[in-house]
Amino acid sequence: MLKKWAFQNTTGTALHFVMQQYFGKCTVRINGEDREINVRDLGMGEYHARGNPGEDTYVPTIESYIKEKINTELRSQMGRKFRENIVDDVVLAQLINYADRLHRHLKSDACIGDDNLQFFTEFKIIGNPAIVGPGEPNKVMGIIDLMVMDSKGRIHIFDYKTSPKDYDHFDSAKKRAFYYQMATYAKILRQHGLNYDNSAIRIIPLQLDGLELTNQNEALLDPAQAKFEYTGIKWPDDITKDITPELNRTASRSGNSILDDIDTYFPEVPIKDASSENMLQHTRDTVSEWFPGYTTRT
Repeated sequence: MLKKWAFQNTTGTALHFVMQQYFGKCTVRINGEDREINVRDLGMGEYHARGNPGEDTYVPTIESYIKEKINTELRSQMGRKFRENIVDDVVLAQLINYADRLHRHLKSDACIGDDNLQFFTEFKIIGNPAIVGPGEPNKVMGIIDLMVMDSKGRIHIFDYKTSPKDYDHFDSAKKRAFYYQMATYAKILRQHGLNYDNSAIRIIPLQLDGLELTNQNEALLDPAQAKFEYTGIKWPDDITKDITPELNRTASRSGNSILDDIDTYFPEVPIKDASSENMLQHTRDTVSEWFPGYTTRT
């Protein structure tokens, strides 16, 4: 069982990495000029693949770009946990299609409903708890898998969850842990004056398909030698799962909602001027203050 969890964990890290790259930026070279573009724009319009590394014009395919990142950056990050073909060509193609569908979904009325979105991947946040016990840390840090800012300056929070199970079949304790995790993210953002009112707070499920033990006889003799494989990811009916109703529902012995429970530790800061223009600028200023040089992904 431990080997299976470890396999799911490392696979989830790799899948998250691919999604992170899709919503990131890359540099291409056209006629001797370097240009920074969205990775997801590779292969589109003037950014169709051509040339070779080192030439005056070189634009890679999105597949080759992400594959190179997997074999360099991800390999370095994971160290000994990295395995060859951790994301093979079939799974990579599935993930790119999945990310493209997610991108369209985020802009649609079924989710955020805004064409002018800015993306922040693996966004680190730091909160200051109002209640700190003896010996407890006075800072809380989290990493939002995908934070999105719309044209009104509202912040939307998304978190990838990888499992061989359909999200609807997760046990209630695991879902509840997700709810408190996401509520904490939202409250920390609000503590810094960032607006999440009427925003999307959602799970993005990445369900592993065909996960199986490949050496059952050997694993029976020595569970530590168990080896697993998966064939791809399944496309859910709902590409994101809205958990906002659960965060606002009364769900504790105190009679509070989950957001109210978290508010005890991370009290909200009133937003003085919530106009779209000022909120947009305030959000940009706050992000820049936290992380100088942090680039928004439009």
